[in-house]
Amino acid sequence: MFRKPLILTLLLALLIAGCTSAPTPAGTTVGATVGATLAVAPDAVATDTAAPEQIYFSDSIGNEVILAGVAQRIVSLAPSVTESLFAIGAGGQVVGRT
Repeated sequence: MFRKPLILTLLLALLIAGCTSAPTPAGTTVGATVGATLAVAPDAVATDTAAPEQIYFSDSIGNEVILAGVAQRIVSLAPSVTESLFAIGAGGQVVGRT
């Protein structure tokens, strides 16, 4: 008799706790993308040799990164990304995968 309302109350509390959003760290925005947002010059093209121009981008928490040239190797952290890389012909540049 006491067990059914207790179980229902616990399930309701679990449902409410699971539907709340996690707090975001200071300095970030809700809905920020995971990874980096690239700001590459429109005329930059991936080639086999390193480009002399620098590439600037910032990650989702605002850290600014400067690359000396176009990245030559790729580490894929998701199987779907790995499949996409091979589909676009960049499979030869993949050096790490999950």
